[in-house]
Amino acid sequence: MKKSIAFCLVFFLFLGCSEREENAVQNSSNPIVHPTEHAFLPDSVIGSVINTSEIFDTPLYSENELLVRIGKNEGQMEEILGSLTGAGVVGDDLLIIADDQQNMIRVYDLKTGGHLFPLARSGRGPGELFEIAALETNGRIVAAADRIQKIELFEWKDGDQFENRLIDIDFTPHFLCLLGDRLFVSGFHYVNKNTIHVYDVQDGQHIKSFHDAYPSESFMTQMMLSNNRVACNNSTGTVAVMNPYLPYVYGYNSEGERLWTSKLEDFAPVEATEFMSENGRPGVTKSIRPDGITDIYSQFISFEDSDFFLLQMNRMEKKDGETIHGQLLTMKIEAATGIGQVVNSEHPIIEDLPRNYTISKTNRPYPQISVYERNEP
Repeated sequence: MKKSIAFCLVFFLFLGCSEREENAVQNSSNPIVHPTEHAFLPDSVIGSVINTSEIFDTPLYSENELLVRIGKNEGQMEEILGSLTGAGVVGDDLLIIADDQQNMIRVYDLKTGGHLFPLARSGRGPGELFEIAALETNGRIVAAADRIQKIELFEWKDGDQFENRLIDIDFTPHFLCLLGDRLFVSGFHYVNKNTIHVYDVQDGQHIKSFHDAYPSESFMTQMMLSNNRVACNNSTGTVAVMNPYLPYVYGYNSEGERLWTSKLEDFAPVEATEFMSENGRPGVTKSIRPDGITDIYSQFISFEDSDFFLLQMNRMEKKDGETIHGQLLTMKIEAATGIGQVVNSEHPIIEDLPRNYTISKTNRPYPQISVYERNEP
C-alpha cells in the first residue's frame, strides 16, 4: 500500500477521512494517540514472547500439484471474483467462496473449479447476505457474518443440499470461528462491552460473552478499536483472540477462561488518534505511519486437525510516505501454550487450511483463489 489509510467515525457513522477531518485532529486541543500506556499488560502476565524479527524459514507444508484456481479477468459472473471475504471446503469436494463485492457465497467443484450453484445471494431475506463481514467453514457448516447484525448458517446435508438457519445478534460482527457446536463471533457489544460472543450452532441461543473491549474512557474509541480477530482450534479446544492495535494473543478455553497470553515483540500497529473537533464532535482517525514500520494483521486461522494457529501479518516500512520495504510474515503459534515463531515471509495470504488442502488468495493481477494439496513437512 503506497498511500496511508484513514477512517473516521462521528456519532457512530463511518466517514471517509478528508482534509477537514485531518485538520480537526490538528486543531484538537488534546488529541490522544492509541494505543496508550494503560492499554498494555504488565510483563508478569505474559507467558511467552514471539520474536517477529527472526525468521526461521521453516516450511509449513510442501505444495505439490495445484488442484484448482478460481478467478478470471473476464468471463461469466461466477468466474470473476471481487472482494474475497473467505473460502473453505465442505464435504468431500465442495469449495465455498464468499465475495463481499457481490455479496454472494458460491459453491464450486473442488476438483475441476466449475461453478455449481450459489449458496447465498445478495439481499436482506432468509439465506441472503447484505454485507459479508466474514466466512467460516468446518467441513460441515458454513457460517457467514453479515454486518446488518445477523449470522447465516448453512449446514451441509448431502450432495448439493444445505439447511439454512439464522442467528440474530445485537452488534456488528467482524470475525467468527467454529468450535464443536459453538460459534464464536467477534464484535463490540454496546452494553456489556465484551467483544467475543458465543452461540449454540444448533438452536442459535446466546451462551455467553467474554474478552473486554479496548480500554478507553471514550465509548467511541472503545468501539472503533475493538474489531478483534478470533480463531478456534478444535484439536485443543482453544479460542484465540487478537486486537489489531495491541501486541497480544490471548488463549481461552471454550468457556471463556484465559489459558495463556503471548506478546508479539516489536509490534508497530496502525496509529489511532482520538480527537474532539471544533464543533464538539468526537472522532477517531486511523493511519499508517508515513515514516517507519507499521504492522497490520492479515489473517488469523487454525490448522485443521492440528494444534497450531496460523497468524499472518503485513509489515511495511515507509519513508516520506513511500513504501520502501514490505513483507508478509507467517507465524505458527501453539494452541495449547501460545508459544510461536515466524516461520516464513514468502507465503501468500492463506484463507484456510482444511484437511490436506491449502487455500490461498491473491488480488494480483486480479482476485483469485488457489487450492493446493498439502503435505506436512
